[in-house]
This record gives sequence, structure tokens and C-alpha cells, in this order.
Amino acid sequence: MNALVLKDIPFGVYSEVGQLNAVLLHRPGDELKRLTETNYKHFLFDSIPCLIETQKSYDLFTKYLSDHQIKIYYVKDLLYESFQQSNAARKIFIQELLQNSSHVNNKIQFKSNLTIFFRSV
Repeated sequence: MNALVLKDIPFGVYSEVGQLNAVLLHRPGDELKRLTETNYKHFLFDSIPCLIETQKSYDLFTKYLSDHQIKIYYVKDLLYESFQQSNAARKIFIQELLQNSSHVNNKIQFKSNLTIFFRSV
């Protein structure tokens, strides 16, 4: 009887419904800078990641996906598109973000910054 050899097992992503054609991704950014020694475990991190190294790993991963003809949709781009198409969607998003941002001390300034940001979208 032949022993199972790891090289004989094809490497890849498999699904019971077919080949992976598209993914929705977010490139790690400044949000990682908000992780501290007191909160990183709350967000299910084992340690505080290095932003530059995390982005390098992410970029390699997305290149691999692209090289294998997998369409990548970016959360940021889809949000921008949505907000360009609908002022109502933009307003609801800002309202929900404000409602669920208990950590923000100055909500008036936060709302003003959000409004300015989304006007530029």
C-alpha cells in the first residue's frame, strides 16, 4: 500500500459549489494603527501586526488571486461607487456609523469630517 504523499495532493481553494471566481477584500491600512496592547485581543489578533508586513503579505495574496484570474472587488471602491450613486445611501451610512461609534468623543466634529470626506467621493 502506498503512503499518502503531500505533493500528490493538489493545492488550491475548493468549494462544493465550484471554482472561486471573485472575492471581496479590504487592504489593511491605518486601522491597524489603532490596535494597542490593551485592545488587540478584543479584535481577535494574536499580537499587534506590523502594518508594512501585513500589507506586503496582502499584496502577495492579491497578486496570486489575480494571476489565477480571480476577480477582486475592493470594499472601499464599492462603497465609493455606492455613495456616488446615492446620496441617501451616503446619509444612512453616516447616520449608522455615528450611532454605532460609542468610542468617538466629539461626534459633531466626527460627523463634520465624515460629511467632508463623503462629499469628495
